[in-house]
Amino acid sequence: MWAHEGQRIYVYKVKKELLNEIDFEKFRVDEDYLLEHTTNRVLLFDARSRKREDAWLARYCRFPDVMNAASIYIQSIINNKLSEYPLQVKFQMDEDGLLRKALVPTSLLSAMWYQLYLAVIGEIKLRRCAICRKWENMEGHRINWSKHAACANNERVKRSRSKKA
Repeated sequence: MWAHEGQRIYVYKVKKELLNEIDFEKFRVDEDYLLEHTTNRVLLFDARSRKREDAWLARYCRFPDVMNAASIYIQSIINNKLSEYPLQVKFQMDEDGLLRKALVPTSLLSAMWYQLYLAVIGEIKLRRCAICRKWENMEGHRINWSKHAACANNERVKRSRSKKA
């Protein structure tokens, strides 16, 4: 949210259980409503700051655009998590016997944050199954993929059984 005539931008963390019932228009005008529905706020940048990174952010994020600011916030979260759950750089031999660089996760959380990083930069494409709502990597799938084969089969069996009953 922009503040101080477009000089600062704050990120407010919304309480998860209240996410579906929030009136986002009230956020802009009613500060009490805003504080009641958020857990805390983070100053993303201040255009008046003399810090080097804030100067770059001020050129990239212009009032009233919030999309670039949101992108920067997501970038900072992922970078912090990748620092907390690091990847190892290793050599691995491919099928042709050539040495290649490989980024190897050190834990499950490391793998998850790395996968989110790859999705955000567009290196992998993810889609949700229309039935089970689990995420699926689209590598090797048709462009019109919408369901896991097992999920689609289970749905067909349920429909067939309900018709017979």
